[in-house]
Amino acid sequence: KWRLGPRIGAGSFGVVHQGLDQVTGQLIAVSSHFNGQRQVLQEVAMMKRLRHRNIVCYLGAELHGSQLFIHEQFIAGGSLEAVLRTFGAITVSVVRRYTLQILEGISYLHSCGVVHRDLKAANVLIDTCGTPRISDFGTSCINLDQSSTSMAGTPQFMAPEVLQRLDCGMPVDIWGFGCTLIQMITGHSPWHGLKLRTLPALLAALNRAEGRMPPLPPGLDPALHVLLVSCFQWEPAQRPTSQQLLLSNFFSDAQAGACGGGNGDIESPCASRQPRPPPVSRWFGTP
Repeated sequence: KWRLGPRIGAGSFGVVHQGLDQVTGQLIAVSSHFNGQRQVLQEVAMMKRLRHRNIVCYLGAELHGSQLFIHEQFIAGGSLEAVLRTFGAITVSVVRRYTLQILEGISYLHSCGVVHRDLKAANVLIDTCGTPRISDFGTSCINLDQSSTSMAGTPQFMAPEVLQRLDCGMPVDIWGFGCTLIQMITGHSPWHGLKLRTLPALLAALNRAEGRMPPLPPGLDPALHVLLVSCFQWEPAQRPTSQQLLLSNFFSDAQAGACGGGNGDIESPCASRQPRPPPVSRWFGTP
């Protein structure tokens, strides 16, 4: 009862098309996958649990022969990466609004024990009201009490513990968030212009870089500079949690909101299971 339309993108494990629900007339996003892929089945199970205004909404899935079609909310504005390609670096005011809402989405995911593992502008969709929504959970995992040494994500956005194949957890999303913030400020991904074609080359560049972090653009707002430096702490335990980042002075004047007012958040059913924050209150205080 739906019809496949033009291709609009690609996810971690499949191609994404626009679709039309032929009963309701609703436009949807349809990603196609080979049935039986373990990661895809895990992605479906994960997305069924998630409901938040800053997370793309899962609508259902259908099996046709050897293909699994996942239906999601269609976001007309496209990806944040596409916005940056079209308009270039965005103003500090818009950066503030976007990052505050992205952080709220990350905080919700972490409260449910979900680590995204591939945060970047390509995986943040912007609706016509300017509301960002985190998408593409193909590399995500459940991380309540355990850690992982598996390598997942996009190299330029990988935290050092991922590049070194060390234990990874929720702090990798804080590093990825910082990299996405650099994208918004500069219009380019971290390490732009450097020919870092291998993971060892990227790790070596990170070790050589000032502060062992991606190069920061000059002339940053002081509060934004502190925010970024905190995201790029080499040791995962020294990075703030998403909840602690929300206390940053950079957001003191932000009013995220969306069309029609109201924040529309749906509280996490797993909020009480959120891991204890690391001792990083020196950055922004303890939430």
